[in-house]
Amino acid sequence: MTELTQPAGAPEPDAPTWLSPAPGAAPLPKMIVAQAGLELRTLVRNGEQLLLILIVPVLLLAVFSSEALISVGRGSRIGFIAPGIMALAVMSTSFHGVRAALRRAQAAGRHALVPERADRGQGPDRPGG
Repeated sequence: MTELTQPAGAPEPDAPTWLSPAPGAAPLPKMIVAQAGLELRTLVRNGEQLLLILIVPVLLLAVFSSEALISVGRGSRIGFIAPGIMALAVMSTSFHGVRAALRRAQAAGRHALVPERADRGQGPDRPGG
């Protein structure tokens, strides 16, 4: 009869199991901390995004909540101003993302996102002009 052998590179039956990786996902708190750290490092590296997402909205909230520049009626000033400032932060971030995508597309030579000018290719020495 044939003898069963271990595949090449398999641990010996007497080898400690604490050296092998545990299959499965990490605990939820550890995953949240790792993702938050990644997002924070990415945000700090990109100054424009940091300005649009964090600094401008916080400054606008501070200015408009402390000064009576806008009449908000009988409600709280923060409750009136905060949704608009959050919407401003979302829209400015999205416009920044579109601008960055267009800039990358133009730098790569792909002009599919940028409309062609109507007068390009026409002129006195070219057909159609």
